Amino acid sequence: RLEHALFGEDDQVLALRRLEFERANIRAAFSWLLATGETEAALRLVSQLALFWLIRGYLGEGIELLETVLAAAQAE
Repeated sequence: RLEHALFGEDDQVLALRRLEFERANIRAAFSWLLATGETEAALRLVSQLALFWLIRGYLGEGIELLETVLAAAQAE
């Protein structure tokens, strides 16, 4: 729901704060998606958060999650 707000001027700050607050939940959701075989949904989650990873300085974390989901997709 916040993906669109990340690209807006007014809502971007609020969206970034919200995502920062939910960061642990995002990681948990990602892990759950992979554990349940929802690789496509995990890939969507990671890609939709690319701007968040970049702006907040978590690009390494985003790349690591992307590599993890791509490896899971190849294993299927």
